[in-house]
Amino acid sequence: MPGAERNTALYRWRLAASVLAFTSAFIHLALAPAHWKESAAFGLLFAGAAGALIACGVALIIVPTRRWYMFGLGTVAGSIAVYAVTRVVAPPFAQGREPLEPLGLLTKAVELGLLISLAYLMRAEGSQATAPVTPAAADPAFTRRQFFRTGLTAGLGLAGAGMILGRQRL
Repeated sequence: MPGAERNTALYRWRLAASVLAFTSAFIHLALAPAHWKESAAFGLLFAGAAGALIACGVALIIVPTRRWYMFGLGTVAGSIAVYAVTRVVAPPFAQGREPLEPLGLLTKAVELGLLISLAYLMRAEGSQATAPVTPAAADPAFTRRQFFRTGLTAGLGLAGAGMILGRQRL
């Protein structure tokens, strides 16, 4: 990123979004071992969410493009959706519904901030953003909507895989 851009408002928004993504990722990583003990499915879900959030945080600084913003939006929306569903309905591999806990609510508040930051960046940067340096850049037909769906599908796919593995008792 050019040095002149470091003082811009958009750079500060991207930096804040990156910090929020890393914060959520590190919380997920810290909780993954405890959740693994409860169920391999939960452990995999937390580790996968952390990986996606770390990738998003790095991309926000290195290749800040609308496609990465969409990936982040999809990932965070998937994470929040899985959290909400597991508080209302018991996952197949759990004894019951998951409780509302302060750390979980804090994590979702951080992710809500990330969601707002990414939505702002999408709007502020408009359609002038450059193409991302990713495999998707090689295929011009790979749209922002598809990139969002990729992030959302990855999050929900990890949850589904976790549910299936949780039934098999690894």
